[in-house]
Order: sequence, then C-alpha cells, then structure tokens
Amino acid sequence: MDDNMFVGDSAACSRRSFLKGVGATAGFTLLAGAGLGATGCAPQEDGANLAETGHTVVTPQGTYEVYETDMLVCGCGYAGMSAAANAAKSGLNVTVVEKGPFGSGGVAGMNFDFLTTWIYDPNFYQFDSQIGPVLNQEVNLAARRYAEERNGANPACSGQGQQLDLEVLNKGQMFPERNEDGSYHIFSDIEAAKIYMVEGSFPRHETDRLTASPWLTIADQTMLTDLIVKDGVCQGAMGIHLPTGAFRVFRAKATVMATGGTCWINGWNTVAPQSGSVPDNTSDLEMSAFRHGALIVDSEWTDYDLITVYPTGISCGYPAGLGADSMSVGYIKDRNGDLFLVDEDDPLKYQKSRSLFLQTVGQCIADGRGSDAGGVYVDYSTEEARSHIRYFYRRNIDLFRDTFGIDPTSDLIECGLEMIEHQGSILTDEKAMSREFAGLFCARGGGMTGAAGSPGVSHNYLYGNYAAHCAAEYAKTAELGELDFALIEAERERLEAIRTNAAEGDLRPVAIRRAIQKAAGSAMGIIRTTEALEAARDELARIRREDLPRQAVGSPSLAYNMEWKEAIENYNLLTIAELSVLASLTREESRGSYLRPEFPEPSDDWACSLAIGGTEGSYETEKVEMPVVDWESIDWTQTA
Repeated sequence: MDDNMFVGDSAACSRRSFLKGVGATAGFTLLAGAGLGATGCAPQEDGANLAETGHTVVTPQGTYEVYETDMLVCGCGYAGMSAAANAAKSGLNVTVVEKGPFGSGGVAGMNFDFLTTWIYDPNFYQFDSQIGPVLNQEVNLAARRYAEERNGANPACSGQGQQLDLEVLNKGQMFPERNEDGSYHIFSDIEAAKIYMVEGSFPRHETDRLTASPWLTIADQTMLTDLIVKDGVCQGAMGIHLPTGAFRVFRAKATVMATGGTCWINGWNTVAPQSGSVPDNTSDLEMSAFRHGALIVDSEWTDYDLITVYPTGISCGYPAGLGADSMSVGYIKDRNGDLFLVDEDDPLKYQKSRSLFLQTVGQCIADGRGSDAGGVYVDYSTEEARSHIRYFYRRNIDLFRDTFGIDPTSDLIECGLEMIEHQGSILTDEKAMSREFAGLFCARGGGMTGAAGSPGVSHNYLYGNYAAHCAAEYAKTAELGELDFALIEAERERLEAIRTNAAEGDLRPVAIRRAIQKAAGSAMGIIRTTEALEAARDELARIRREDLPRQAVGSPSLAYNMEWKEAIENYNLLTIAELSVLASLTREESRGSYLRPEFPEPSDDWACSLAIGGTEGSYETEKVEMPVVDWESIDWTQTA
C-alpha cells in the first residue's frame, strides 16, 4: 500500500504524524507502513519513525491495522462533525471514522440546501407527545443558550432571540441567499410566530474546518461493522477499509455514535429511492450494539417530506425535484384541487405540529383523496406560492419546464412521501451514554427526538456537542482496556464468511436488498395498516429464513468489493426493518408522523418509548421511560 492512500494536505501533516497520533498496540508483531485512506492529522511529535509508530498487527489468524485514540466519533454528518470539532477543544485526541469518502459521506455528501431553523418564541412548538421529554421547547431553548454562551451577544441579530446563526457561520458554512445590503436572508413563512430559517446551509464547508484541527484524525472510506465490547464496556469499534479490504481496529476510551437515520428501508419508486437519505445509512453500529445486547428504542419513528414522483429518473431526488413540507401548507391540495391544510381560525395549526401535518396528509390519502401514486399535489401556479418555496425548488421550476416539458407554474405537481428521517437508536441515560455499555455514547440517543421525528440542524449540533461533552468527561478518567483479539478475530471470521459464501449461495446482495426495501417500504409509510405491517413482518421473516443464507458475493476480492459491503449491510438493514415494523405493529395508536387507521387516536397507554431487545429474528418489546436531560445545568465551557 503506497502513500497515495493517505489523502491530505502534505504541508499540514504527514503520514508519519498520523500514525504517531493514533498510537500502536504492543504485544504483537508490529509492521510499519500501515496506510490509511484518511485526511487530517494528530499533533506532530518529532523524533518518531515508522518502525516506532507502525500499526499493522500480525497474528496467526490474520493481519490487522490497530489505532488508538481518546475519543472515537463514528460518522461525519452534522452531529458527528459538531461532536468531533468540539471534543477536540477538550485537549483529547479525536479520531473520526467516516463510511464514505471524507466530505462526501452521509449528510455532508448530500450537500443540499439545508434550512437552519431556530425559534424565538419558546411557547410556539407544541409537545407532540410525552414520549420525548427533551422535545421542542427544551431543545430549542438549550440550543439558543448553547449558541449564546459560545458566541456572545450579537446586536445585529438580538431581535431574533438566538445566535445559532453565528454558531453555523463560525463552523465554516456560508449562506448564498443574501439581501441587497449583504446580510443573509431570513427565510420564514410564519414570522408572526417568530420561527426563523436561513437557507443555504451547506455541510461540506464544515468538513474543511475539521481538517484544520491538529487534534483531529479522520479515517474515511472505512465501514465499521462491530463495536468492541468486553465486560460491559465499549472499547472502540472495528471494520474494513473499503478500498483495500484491510481490517481495522480503533481502540478508544470513549466512542460516540453519530451515524444518522436508516431511511433506506423505505423502498424504491421504479429507479429511485423513496428516501432523502443516503445508501450508507444502514444502521451498522446500532445493530452491532443490538447483537451485543443493547435495547433499541424509537425504531417506529420516522419523518417525511413531499417530493416529486415523476419523472421517475429523478423522483425523490431532493435537490433535483419539486416538493413541499409543513411550511407550505397553503399550497398543498388533494386530488380534487382542494386545500385541506388551511385552518382560518388557527392559521399556524399545521406548522406548530409536524405530526399533525403528516397525519392529516395521511388521512387525506386514506380517505381516497390522494394521488394515484399515494401522495398529494402541490400548486405552484401563483407568484405568492413560488416566492414562499425553497431556493432549490424555485431553481428547478425552469429545469422541469425546459427539460421535461412539465410546467409547474400551470400544472399541479404530484408529490409522494419520501422518508427523510428515521430513529432507531440505542437506549441511553441522561449523559447520552448507553445504559448497557459504559463508554458508548450516542449523539441522537433514544428519546432525544422521539415522536417528533426529525431533528433540525440546530438540534443535531446540540446533540453532537452534548454527546461529545459527556464522552470527553468520561474519557479523561477512562483507561484503554486490554485488547481481546478473540473478539476481533470473531468479527473478521463473520465478515469473511459473508464474502466467501458463493459456493452455498445463489442470491446476489442487490436482490436481497430490494426484497427488504419492498417489504418494509410497503408498510413503513405515512399510513400503516395492521394488514400491511403483518404482511411486512412475515415477509421480512421469510427473507431472514430463506434468502439471507443464500446470499452470495460475486467476487472474492478484498479491494473495493461493493457487493461485499452491500451484503454486510443487508444483515443490519434487515434487522432494523424488522424492529421498525414490529414497533409500529406493537404501538396500537396513531402518534408522531404516521397514521394507524385501526387506531386513529393517541393512547395514554403508549405515552412512553418502546424498546426492543432479544436476538436477530427473535425479539422482545418493553415500555421504557426516557431520561430528562437538565440542559440548563450543563457547563459547556468544560469541553470548550
């Protein structure tokens, strides 16, 4: 493996400094030259050479790359980026592992036009349920307080109540939508309620900021397949470097999961996914924690946006399509051309509760007033409507007219429901740490968002900062436990068995992936009938029983074997799909973003979170109460 595998600014750091920064494991044969497809570096130390800092560990069973760090951050989306950047300020060495190419994976890779949202009026948001005591008001107020403490007062923005704008700008982002005087444009349909939104929050600019920190090491194109858990303590994670197939072990005093939602279970519309997420979000580490005995909570909760279903080649392509959400209720119509989300007595009724917005859309479709594709329609015919839609939707109006002959200014646009968020996290305590495994933290643990479904950008910043804050305090007194290579070799054997099952199997991973998505997508939409959920449950069980053992990877190659990657992911995708369907079927009520027609009202019996444990294919459910985070008591300066 040559030095070209190490991607980065040679003026800022060297491959030697990377290896020195993450350390080595003694007691085994160490070889120099363990390359890492990575960017960034740890603090340089003079006098080291490759022999002293080598990471390749050779055992009779195989060769491993072993790295050490104080804190391991898994995922580099909004929460992961925020966690890593702020943890580095604590003086700890921080390693970030990203499944995709750095700057192109997860939410950073989507790089579409995010809305950064904050609330001035603490009474605006209604509680969607009692399930998440850390919902809405508390989170928004905490986000405001956090940003104000970090950035100080800003007289130019004081009327907006919160300084999250500065928090975002200080993270290296930019806002292309500007007013004539150069100030950034405040986008809001409901200024009377003091909801403020700024368009043009592009996460990729923040990745540049991370590489500038001497305390951060970023290992990209690395798929973490298992947590290292021994005696109830998480000691890091392990997996494969996708370009080379090298097996990597990351030892850490504290591990932060920031891996995002698994919307990829929501199926396909001809050639395009019904998901605003990315294929890499397959719940790998959450399902690893589940296999180790962790409870998974909130797997039923999802969130949706309206997005075009035609032309099929770009359907559900969030930046490429046309759509609407709860900020555009005045332009959403049923198949008869009637507005159904307008309440003259309470004009903000559907903006105040996204759950009510989505359930009302679901009821419209259930009543037969939806579109043929199971969606509704958006009316862009008036200048007022076009002036109130998102920047990239406005941009795409001309593209649809010129390229496809579809005129959004005169035709109603048919939109389906794409899944944009999915929960399904480990059960955590009030310090964002796993209740089962010490040292394992989750940036968006169970209950953080709950029935509300989708966290905002500012919430993800807050969750990432909080998890890193708690993990940093833990890491300062924790010690690296002795590395048990029996655990490492067991995981390697599991992955090897998946890669070399060609002799026994005759189903390619893509066929199984589509079967999982078809089964889950048919039931996990905005309307979830008992019949559809039971059918999905049975079909997923059949896939586990009959199809998964027949899965075969076409090539035994280690290097950039994307079928191997997909085959590994299928095990995780199937489990989280089963958990999501089971949780939806067990919760006999309508709450959050979806409608159960047989149980159309919320039930006090279900004012709790639903946790699922057990083993893959054999699950047990239990009701749990989620912790209340005392946001006002947090001293953020301890981490900064």
